[in-house]
Amino acid sequence: MCMLKWVLSLIVAVGLFAPNSVAQTQPRPYQVPEAYEIYARILPERWPVTVAHAKKLLIRAETGTYENMCLKPESESVPVVGPAIANFIEVNKEPWLLQKAIPMDQP
Repeated sequence: MCMLKWVLSLIVAVGLFAPNSVAQTQPRPYQVPEAYEIYARILPERWPVTVAHAKKLLIRAETGTYENMCLKPESESVPVVGPAIANFIEVNKEPWLLQKAIPMDQP
């Protein structure tokens, strides 16, 4: 009987603390208005809108991480674009939560 109480206590404790650990891993909201303006300029020019004539666009709310960037600048470009790529990788080590803030007509 004592073992049963211990197991039930453990289950209750895990149930109480599990939501807190999930809340800590939620991505932070991405709040850069200029970035949303850039998305609004680029997205209407992409294939789903211009060629496929999509009526709606589905945009994933949570961004991915980009620790292994496929873009590698050539040697003479490293001083120019290297810092920007390094910053991009650093900022995107953790996912972000995109807001519904892309100012465009496409739903």
